[in-house]
Amino acid sequence: MHPAAEKYFSMNLHDKKSVHIHLCEKVLLLWNSHFPLGNSFTYQETVAGTIQTLDIDLPKDALASVRAGHDIANVEMRYVEPIVAMQDCDLELPDSIEMAYYSIHNCFKLHILGATVDDWIIVNQALSALGDDDTIANLQEAVQWQA
Repeated sequence: MHPAAEKYFSMNLHDKKSVHIHLCEKVLLLWNSHFPLGNSFTYQETVAGTIQTLDIDLPKDALASVRAGHDIANVEMRYVEPIVAMQDCDLELPDSIEMAYYSIHNCFKLHILGATVDDWIIVNQALSALGDDDTIANLQEAVQWQA
């Protein structure tokens, strides 16, 4: 196991939260580059046939909630439709953007909703979003940043 991963696994949840926030801030930049300010993105929800508009600000608001320690913008309810749409393949995003979305969503679920989420999945999804080229460098930076 890489020393950065070993260090992560030895951390308490509070310190892991700092790593999660650091990595999620990086993937939020990726998300924002994919959906520039002022753009909108729609998809068709197949069960009812309705056209839905993706809430582009949701990951930003979810991460802000994690930083604040509580749901500051009705994030929990806003996630319901897009997560179902992604699982139903109604909302399809490039793999890296999907991983960015899921990493922030799981970070929110763990740290705000207290849901049972494997804390490593947040790291794994964020690193997947950021790409294979710098996986170890991104993990090392996040773990060192926390210290």
